[in-house]
Amino acid sequence: MGYRAYVSDVSYYSGKLEAYLRYAAVPHERIEINSRLLREVILPATGVMKVPVMQCPDGRWLKDTTPMLQWLDAQHGAPSIYPADAGARFIALLVEDYADEWLWRPAMYYRWNFADSHRLLRHRLGRDLSEGTAYNATALGWVMRWRQYLLYVRGDGVRRHNEAAVQALYQRSLQQLSAVLAARPFLLGARPSIVDFAFFASMFRHFALDPYSAKIMVDTAPAVYAWVGRVWAAQA
Repeated sequence: MGYRAYVSDVSYYSGKLEAYLRYAAVPHERIEINSRLLREVILPATGVMKVPVMQCPDGRWLKDTTPMLQWLDAQHGAPSIYPADAGARFIALLVEDYADEWLWRPAMYYRWNFADSHRLLRHRLGRDLSEGTAYNATALGWVMRWRQYLLYVRGDGVRRHNEAAVQALYQRSLQQLSAVLAARPFLLGARPSIVDFAFFASMFRHFALDPYSAKIMVDTAPAVYAWVGRVWAAQA
């Protein structure tokens, strides 16, 4: 048995993992999850109903993209996506932590707060999660829309008095990435690094593909939009 990657094509961290698997040409079977797989396969194996997760050829399971990419890079990275210099590696991991954790809030806000985006995403999630099950796709889509909004927008503290700051976090990130990409094709140089894959998580599956945030990127940061395609197409 080879690697099995359990993913969702609307998932923040699935995009990060899949971009690395493509880049490093890691042989794997891509498995789109549904409610049954989450409950009957992933939960018993990992203790959580979240993706992405991977099952290794020896039966072990991997979860959480930060240690997953470190482990996969040690097995398959040629060249490595991590800087060789200890100081540069520390900074790269610090930036990865920022991209993973702090861009999550605006990514969820833009997806689930604006009708242009949540209308599309509730249909896609309802369809994907109900596939092969007895659940109704429309009903499940509405459940996911309100679950995600209440947990990850309202539940994460976004209110009218601070939503401008959440919006500014996305817009400022676009400006900063555009400035860096004016000088090089990828964020640390001529090829992708962990910094690219970290920013890619939000910039690909959320900001560049969800209708409301995608228009902002296309209109104000076309260099970032082009970089998203370069990372997705890159091969070591």
